[in-house]
Amino acid sequence: MVYNYKTMVKFKIDQQIDFNTAVFFLGKKKHGVTCGRDACVWAYHPPLRDLTKENLQEIYNYVNKYYKENISMLKKVQSKFQRQWEKVENLFIKETVKLFDGFRFPDGKYIGYISIFNCNPRSLKDKTFQVFYEEESCVRLTSHELMHFIFYSYTKSKLTDLVKGLDTNKGLWWDVAEVFNNVILSLDKFKKVLQTDGDKRYPAHRRYMSKADELYKDSKNIEDYIKKLFQLIKSKE
Repeated sequence: MVYNYKTMVKFKIDQQIDFNTAVFFLGKKKHGVTCGRDACVWAYHPPLRDLTKENLQEIYNYVNKYYKENISMLKKVQSKFQRQWEKVENLFIKETVKLFDGFRFPDGKYIGYISIFNCNPRSLKDKTFQVFYEEESCVRLTSHELMHFIFYSYTKSKLTDLVKGLDTNKGLWWDVAEVFNNVILSLDKFKKVLQTDGDKRYPAHRRYMSKADELYKDSKNIEDYIKKLFQLIKSKE
């Protein structure tokens, strides 16, 4: 795959995708983070509070109206996020490919969809993700998702036996992916490139961090480090 480092990730607006997100997350709770009616959806849109998946028309009408009334604002956010990311994308991709010993980002759409909901789902299949429109910066979340895209592709390709039968959305493989991101994106070199203070963590993963940081320093290469992370997290299950 040939990269245009300046424009790999595009930010777009898609009302239908946002409608699908609202329907999917209503009432959800995942990875210790409350979603749906409890946080991701109605906290920012009170009229959706008492709706369920049976209220598809009401949800659609609300999302449609919100987009019509706020499209100019959403377009400004789209442009802002695009500018923010393009300032760091080139160095981030080069540093990440270097980290993975020349392994390249997998093929995909690489689209960040602006969302009116604070759910931020991603699709490993087509390499897309959502970013909440009220985020001051898209950089932290975008780098987090891109690191996932290359991590899962790398482990599936290079560590096939290790990840066989595992789920990318829960369990051991998912835990390792999140801890990996926490450690790598909080390294000084990545904080400098991205101009952030590091990666955000799920509460459930905090207990791994001290040892995970030590393992990175003691590993001979990225493959060795990932193997050690699998051992660490599996030993504490």
